[in-house]
Amino acid sequence: MKNGGFSLVSASLVKPVLVVGAYLGYAHYKSYWAHKRDSRVVFILGSTGQVLLVSVLMTPMTYIAAATNLPMQDFTLNGLFRFRL
Repeated sequence: MKNGGFSLVSASLVKPVLVVGAYLGYAHYKSYWAHKRDSRVVFILGSTGQVLLVSVLMTPMTYIAAATNLPMQDFTLNGLFRFRL
């Protein structure tokens, strides 16, 4: 993204993706293949992994959205919110 003044470096995503993969992988292992299944561990690790995955993927998207420099649609969205059926 040369126009926006920033660039995306794939090497900076390696560590967060590995952490998310470890969380979700262990939760998947505990839910299917472990001899002793613990639903609390599966829920905590799975939900934490999903929250981290969203933050890892959405952070670069905010920069991309800001770099596109599209016009704001506040007036249109406000009209849609006021028009309730």
